[in-house]
Amino acid sequence: MTPIFQRNFLLTLFFLLSYGISMSQVPANPNNNRLSAGFYKDRRDNLRQIMPQNSVFVLFASPKRTFASDVDYVYHQNPDMFYFSGYPEPNSMMYIFKEEQKVDGVETPFNEVIFTPTAEMSEITFTGKSMGADEAMKELGIQLGVEASKYEEFPVDLLKFKVIITDRLPSDVRESNSPSSLSGLINAFKKKTGIQYIPDNFSLMLSNYISDLKNDTQLKEFIEAVKAYIAMRSDKVTIDPVLTRFINSSDSLTRALIRDSIVNQRINYLYFNRLTSTLRQIKAEEEIAVIKKAIEITCNAHCEVMKAATPEMSEREIQGIHEFMYKLKGAKETGFPLIIASGNNGCTLHYEENDAPRVGNNLILMDVGAMVCGYSADVTRTIPANGRFSPEQLAIYNTVLEAQDSAFSYCNQGMPYTKLDPIGRKVIAEGLKKLGIIEETEQVFVYYTHTISHPIGLDVHDKYLNGTTLTNGMIITLEPGIYIPIGSKCDKKWWGIAVRIEDDILINDNNPVNLSLSAPRKAHDIEKLMKKSSPFNQFR
Repeated sequence: MTPIFQRNFLLTLFFLLSYGISMSQVPANPNNNRLSAGFYKDRRDNLRQIMPQNSVFVLFASPKRTFASDVDYVYHQNPDMFYFSGYPEPNSMMYIFKEEQKVDGVETPFNEVIFTPTAEMSEITFTGKSMGADEAMKELGIQLGVEASKYEEFPVDLLKFKVIITDRLPSDVRESNSPSSLSGLINAFKKKTGIQYIPDNFSLMLSNYISDLKNDTQLKEFIEAVKAYIAMRSDKVTIDPVLTRFINSSDSLTRALIRDSIVNQRINYLYFNRLTSTLRQIKAEEEIAVIKKAIEITCNAHCEVMKAATPEMSEREIQGIHEFMYKLKGAKETGFPLIIASGNNGCTLHYEENDAPRVGNNLILMDVGAMVCGYSADVTRTIPANGRFSPEQLAIYNTVLEAQDSAFSYCNQGMPYTKLDPIGRKVIAEGLKKLGIIEETEQVFVYYTHTISHPIGLDVHDKYLNGTTLTNGMIITLEPGIYIPIGSKCDKKWWGIAVRIEDDILINDNNPVNLSLSAPRKAHDIEKLMKKSSPFNQFR
């Protein structure tokens, strides 16, 4: 060994031994990126129970994304496709039927079929062998697998179904002449169903709201609000003809008939969102287990950063510690672009540059999450880079902590989800007023610019039903924050202070469980841990 190699090897060995980890203990199971086949089968069975009669549920894989030239971003499957199948690859689609189907050429009746691509040898050389139809049946327990190239001729007549439930079809798909490409599958699907028009996101949002409104007074109020919005943004808003007739109608009967036609469309996008949200907002035991693992890994990384952080470090170095610890502990990837924001950078809610060369004596806001089996953690800690909170930093930090504790006490089964934010916001408003940062509590929105919670799961902002109540098995975040940008209308001593504290909470009757407590959240516990050293300091 050369002296440099020997030194690096010894440092690496020292690092691994510091955690009691041998090289052989690092997870190497090639299938640890998904849950069991039985889990995905249960998801499909649960879906059938709430699907309407004579319906088919259609899923498409996510499109590939170009990174540069002929290089793609690391592929990430459509979370809904993954939730019901566990299938991780692009250029695929799936049918899930309410009732069993019998077709010519298939001996056994079936109630689900997945269409998978067959990679050319030239593609396999570059990207490796893909999971074909036979493997999807064997590995994932899907009843029927068919090559995507045979989709157009597959003998299931979609026109016979009363309801076809699908998400809004992807619009940013690479065009291809291949019938087994995603664009080929989508084009064939549109022919099979007679789809002429795909609503945009704004039209889908309007349809969702309209379907939820129960009386004509609510509908008329909503219409006036939509008209005002369209008038302000007429250059950027387009809506489909049915919604236009609804908005322009002055007759309650006509509005009711149009509303019914929106709710009961044969190609039904509203059902898709409702069914997937109904199921995904409540986590099964297997999901809770992998989310706990993702949270454990994330908290472990937070602790390591607390021990390693110094004012001389860059944001990028801190990001690197997080990502290294994720890989070391078995997480395949991050659940979202990590936010490592020092000082005033923390006032940008989704700051992602992470390129400050020196964090200095600022606070470091770290909004991060490891991903395990497709499920993301989301844990935020804010720490003083020099190991000790200043009086101003501590005053803001404790206000945020008090807001989080206050909301946590209400995270009980049956609590309306929307009630949590006002609870935390009231504490922050009163705290800012007491500190002289605002004069009236109504001004809290200047320095607390987001809501307090969202569910986590396959998406870091996971699906849930609007108007839901907290239910056992839900996992939500609690993340109050205060952000005081440089130049704010308050004493300069507060400028550049940004604090967010975010924990992941499992709803469990009247005993909510904070799953991320292993990462210190109280100021004195953070300062205590930051006095310890880290093996990462050996590399500087």
